Amino acid sequence: MVNTFGWKTKSDIIEYSNVFQIKNAVPPEIRKKLISEILEHKSANNDDSGSEKNCWRGHPKFSDNYVIDLILTAFEHYINSLPDSAIMTRNENPADRFDYNKPLIHYWANVNSKDGFNISHTHIGSVLSGVIYLQATDTGMIEFQPMNYIYKINHPCWFYNGTMQYHPEDGDVILFPSYLLHRVEPNTISKERINLAFNITYSSK
Repeated sequence: MVNTFGWKTKSDIIEYSNVFQIKNAVPPEIRKKLISEILEHKSANNDDSGSEKNCWRGHPKFSDNYVIDLILTAFEHYINSLPDSAIMTRNENPADRFDYNKPLIHYWANVNSKDGFNISHTHIGSVLSGVIYLQATDTGMIEFQPMNYIYKINHPCWFYNGTMQYHPEDGDVILFPSYLLHRVEPNTISKERINLAFNITYSSK
């Protein structure tokens, strides 16, 4: 639309929930290697920390630093994608408490067999969360549920009203704010859904 009024305009961001998607981030040969190491770890460990039906969760140690390097690179791309935020009044300066040069990463493997799912949850306590999809095509969507939609606190005509559903494919990576509520629907096929989930925060000073 042409600005016929000659206005000078500016927008500031005060609330923004970016779900960042990277297609084909992990090559097939790397996916195959990581899946093999995850399944080997699964066969040797009776990890019952998965909280839902048909959902195994474990903490494999990989043979190289590929996963860490991937997460750090994706994290940098996410941060660079964010628009400048408005200057907000704070009670404290987080830079006085946290070292922005030392991100801390925690990751774990998920293997969801047929009918496996994850109930709605958040990753409160971290800055950013994400998923590396190693075997995911046709195994079910992840749905993001913002609080303004859950509590019906914005008008249905507001442009950002509703949930977001993402149907991942093999090799995809997604990143999102850790406060964002999300769930994973049941896997309806016999192929296992295999991924690596992760959280990122900063070390304390």
